[in-house]
Amino acid sequence: MGDKFIQLKKYFTYKDEDKSKTNKEYLNALKKFSTNVKIAYEEAFKEMTNVINQNKDALDEDTKIKEGFFPVIPIIVAGDDITYVINGKIGIESARIFLEHLYNNEIEIHDGNTVKLNACAGVAIGRVSQPFQNMYKMAEELCTNGKRKLAYDYPNKDFSLIDWHVEQGDMLGSILEIREQHYKTLDDKKLYMRPLYLNNDCNDENAWRSYDNFKIAYDDITKREIYENKIARNKIKELREVLRKGKKDTEIFLKSNDIENYFGGFDNAKSDYCFFGDTCIYYDAIEIIDLFIKLKREEEKDE
Repeated sequence: MGDKFIQLKKYFTYKDEDKSKTNKEYLNALKKFSTNVKIAYEEAFKEMTNVINQNKDALDEDTKIKEGFFPVIPIIVAGDDITYVINGKIGIESARIFLEHLYNNEIEIHDGNTVKLNACAGVAIGRVSQPFQNMYKMAEELCTNGKRKLAYDYPNKDFSLIDWHVEQGDMLGSILEIREQHYKTLDDKKLYMRPLYLNNDCNDENAWRSYDNFKIAYDDITKREIYENKIARNKIKELREVLRKGKKDTEIFLKSNDIENYFGGFDNAKSDYCFFGDTCIYYDAIEIIDLFIKLKREEEKDE
């Protein structure tokens, strides 16, 4: 967002001695653009809640939405600073809906020129007994981690990213420390793809770390059928522990259970027994399997 305000400033230069006039024009433009940003974020929040309401049938079992208890509590809705509490099973998808709406609706920056808005989202999923302060801090860290990833991969580009973490009481420390200590295999590979890009159109070596690929992985383990058979849920749970041991143990497990063909990977990241290079591309989906409900807009439900 800071880059957008720098971009706005470039529309104003001192062409004569009357600097006060230019300053006034800039301040008016700044106020207008800030208002446009605020409205855009509020509209994205509304769209997210609308889509949740459109999915109330699918959410009936896990929430009390049909009893009049909406599963979203806004905490901060102030310009580009948004925080809310939500049922954990739709936390990730709610952030995805929010960011997609934000990006798909351009806003005016100045004098008829428009920009697309991107943002990073951090989703902390935990038990209701967890102190709110701890979960808030974790969500902030995850959001910052997305920004850090973007700055490292694309210093001069602008995309949206989502990062999330499932709180487990025995994992203490920052998100970077937790992943270094608990999300590495015994053969030193990463167990996670996160943070994930939502709208990376660069088609380069970083583009495979995408939310679309995460959804493919999730469908592979929950919906994919081979000879009309899905993977048994207990095998998925076993695989989660085997993945921690590393690629060779995973290969043996997949072959011995005759399920290696369920893990084909993605167009831009083919699976080598659930791994692509030094990264496991299925652990994210497996870890969240019981804590994830897809949200569909009305126009998508018949697809």
